[in-house]
Amino acid sequence: MKRVEQILLVVLACIVFPASAMAVEINAGMNDTWRNIDTRGQGFFVTVFPDIQKMFVGWFTYDVERPAADVTAVLGDPGARWLTAFGPYTGDTATLDIELTEGGIFDSHDPVPTQGPDGTMTVTFTSCNEGTVTFDIPSVPISGTIPITRVANDNVPVCEALNTP
Repeated sequence: MKRVEQILLVVLACIVFPASAMAVEINAGMNDTWRNIDTRGQGFFVTVFPDIQKMFVGWFTYDVERPAADVTAVLGDPGARWLTAFGPYTGDTATLDIELTEGGIFDSHDPVPTQGPDGTMTVTFTSCNEGTVTFDIPSVPISGTIPITRVANDNVPVCEALNTP
């Protein structure tokens, strides 16, 4: 009878506190590709390192102002930009330092690209499938908040299982 009572309590908890309403903590199940549904071709790669309580984010986006129409690129779009961010997380929030890497050439060690600080990013998850990225990039200057969701839901069950107390 004890097992039946446990199952009923779990079912009742899921009805009263559905997974989408439960607090979420950052865990390795959040490792994935994330995007804002309104900005096609842009997004974030999120990697969580639970042993050191750190998160890495690769942000693939476009320049804040489109290059002139006559600007060309040998590979890809001349306006494509990528940023990286790294830092600690606690609970549902990661506070990261943004770095801009530039000056390199595709698949070459020369010239050596430069990499330097270029702002801050806060990633907050509201569930195992949704969150927000708040950013401040003083060099541009630009700041804002972007809603994010997963590109694929394959890691949602892992995230939920790791989030269960």
